[in-house]
Amino acid sequence: MDMLLIKKFLKKQCNEEELQQVYRWLNDPKNNEEVAALLKNSWHQVSDKKPGADVDLEKLRNQILDKLSLTETARIDPVQEAEAGAFEAGASKVGDTARVKPIHKFRWLRVAAIIILLEGIAFFAYRYLSHTDLEPQYTEKTTLAGQKYALFLNDGSKVILNSNSVLRYRTDFGETSRDLVLEGEAFFEVFENASKPFKVETNGITTVALGTSFNIKAEPEANELSVSLITGKVEVTGRNESDKKFILTPGEALIFDREAGSFSKTLFDLKERIAWKDGIIYFRDKDLFEALRELEKWYGVEFEVINIEKAHGDYGKINGEFENESLTNVLKVMSFAKGFKYQITGKKVVIEL
Repeated sequence: MDMLLIKKFLKKQCNEEELQQVYRWLNDPKNNEEVAALLKNSWHQVSDKKPGADVDLEKLRNQILDKLSLTETARIDPVQEAEAGAFEAGASKVGDTARVKPIHKFRWLRVAAIIILLEGIAFFAYRYLSHTDLEPQYTEKTTLAGQKYALFLNDGSKVILNSNSVLRYRTDFGETSRDLVLEGEAFFEVFENASKPFKVETNGITTVALGTSFNIKAEPEANELSVSLITGKVEVTGRNESDKKFILTPGEALIFDREAGSFSKTLFDLKERIAWKDGIIYFRDKDLFEALRELEKWYGVEFEVINIEKAHGDYGKINGEFENESLTNVLKVMSFAKGFKYQITGKKVVIEL
């Protein structure tokens, strides 16, 4: 059998003639060995056995029949009865119960192969022969300095990942749960699903939302972790069971001081907190070093400050708003306002106060 046709069948792209071709191949006794080989190969793809390892087909047969309830007597509804006829299971209806004739050595192979093809190999193994000891698979999105990344999750939620950040979640996100782990900063627009709360874990702090938008900033080197609510409502809890639960309303932020291990609520400037996601650098009363750290992350550069002692005391605060501007243009404006010189060499920027 042409494996390209099998793959086409799995993707539900076959026309009527191709479907008949696949079914004829599966039901032709002359193809027993090829069908058995397909089943073995399929099993190896979803199990932890090495490709060369033996497969106990009789044991596998019993597992499949047991999981699919293909026992000596099985209850059949009209849909199942039609499927049983299509599979030639040899059942005769008595009331709403069927007596199932023994499934012979090669017939059960064809039945199993059809089921695997219809359901998809990996899905079949997970749902019907699931190995509870298999580790879940995870997807990880990482941004470097100067990068930002927007993605839509399987549940319809949107995430914008800021520079130097990592987002990790299960590949089956949205099917049974909606849990994520964040390091760095991200903005979330959550698709509402009351039965599956949206949870973001950051350094032991868990933020739970149903349908809302919020920003989390949890940079590894920073002492403070913040959760800022834009719309909706979220619940934030600490890593310990004794920690208080905090409910935020729009405009409120929860700040966690890592050194002190304490929480505090505060109001925040919306533009200052989430302008980054729209490509805007927004400085409001930032000291010079805070501003330079932000520029390092934004543009992926490293600053060196000469005459650093002048930056303290009366040097003043940095204010400004820059939308999709180059680093040169940003520094030109800042240097004019604060009276410093700068030189950009590759990824190195020297500031002389």
